[in-house]
Amino acid sequence: MMDTISKIWKTAKRDRGFGVSIFILLIWTLTALFAPLLEPILGGGFSVLQLENGLLPPLSSRGDSFYLLGTDYLGRNLFAGMIHGARVAFIVAVASVLISLILGLSIGLVIGFYGDKGIRKNLVQQVIIYASIVISIYYLISMIADGFSIYNVFPFFGVIGFTVGLDKLISKLPIKKYGVPLDMVMQRLFELREGLPGLFIILSIAAIIATQSIFSVAIIISILYWMTFARHARAETMQVKEEDYIVSAQSSGVSDFRLLFYHILPNAMPSIFVIIAFTFGAVILLESSLSFLGIGMPVEEVSWGKILAGARKSPKAWWLAVFPGMAIFLVLYAFNNLADYFGQYQRRNDRIEN
Repeated sequence: MMDTISKIWKTAKRDRGFGVSIFILLIWTLTALFAPLLEPILGGGFSVLQLENGLLPPLSSRGDSFYLLGTDYLGRNLFAGMIHGARVAFIVAVASVLISLILGLSIGLVIGFYGDKGIRKNLVQQVIIYASIVISIYYLISMIADGFSIYNVFPFFGVIGFTVGLDKLISKLPIKKYGVPLDMVMQRLFELREGLPGLFIILSIAAIIATQSIFSVAIIISILYWMTFARHARAETMQVKEEDYIVSAQSSGVSDFRLLFYHILPNAMPSIFVIIAFTFGAVILLESSLSFLGIGMPVEEVSWGKILAGARKSPKAWWLAVFPGMAIFLVLYAFNNLADYFGQYQRRNDRIEN
């Protein structure tokens, strides 16, 4: 995997568009990381209300305060709000993409490698596994809705541990075994997801969450996007596992774990990089849209979408729409440009191999 990243980086250094994208994302990342240090310097941060300074245009000054990007209708420093919004967008994007990547990649690799017959269990084992999945989903929903507590965390891991132990015990019984239809189940789940509008899923999940927070928004978004990673990981795994060196390694006794994570995964990652870049951009746009609509994010939290929503109350305050809109556009441009570059790199490699 490191060799793939190194090759991409060496080739990308000669691409000017790639350099501009990296520069934009570097500025965004540094702003997000150092936002707690920068906000107090800018007039006490965005949380400081100064009603007498409401809707000041950019490059305005009032007393000892200078407002580079102006103020909103409550007199809050817009520059400080933009910095805090960059941090919120960064946390939501990284958390949701990381959750989606880990969950989707793991599931996609497994179902692509084993299919419907690779994992064999007897009927008792299958019933126990399916029942444990249903119970685990119940406790996961409880964690999302009510937060983490001993009443849902311990039972969740207890169900997993009990299922693993009971599965090993029952596997020794002389009962006929059948292939577990992993691929078929996941395909039906993918079809169900495609048939449901994303906004409907978001509203349904947001309705059951008791406490709104940045991380609850990240969880909601990751529920939408993990299947994207799973589908692509499945497709790449099914293609790579047919290669001669994978078949030779499998016949020589190499463990499935080593085949999946040391041979198949590195070869699947170049195309996964494209999905990661596109998903980052999509997540930031979705988070801004949810904030604009007032869904998921706490009332006191500041984001680029909430600043944009403030422009509806003051149509003449163009800066409330232009600056957050420009920030969202630049970050989306950077991620889409990266995704396009990774796609071109993958196509070049495919032509060379063929």
